[in-house]
Amino acid sequence: MKKFALEKVFMGRPGVGPGSSRPSPRERIQAAQNHARAKHPAPWRSTLHALAVLLEEVGEVAWALVRRDRENLREELAQVAAVCWRWLERLDKEDAR
Repeated sequence: MKKFALEKVFMGRPGVGPGSSRPSPRERIQAAQNHARAKHPAPWRSTLHALAVLLEEVGEVAWALVRRDRENLREELAQVAAVCWRWLERLDKEDAR
């Protein structure tokens, strides 16, 4: 079986970003945030719940790697980033109280 090189997955590709057919990483993360907030508007019940959500998304990244599905990998990585961003926002809100 051909060895899958991770560095190929993460190398930049031409035609990415505004004005191209492929959204930029920032656009993907924003879309993932918007989708997650629409689907799950309530905040996480606890830190363990937030961790479970993050680990579930990381598992989907691993699955995309195993399947060598680059487009799904991009989407799953954006979802991981969106979960991390939301968690950071929650921490900041909690600390501001």
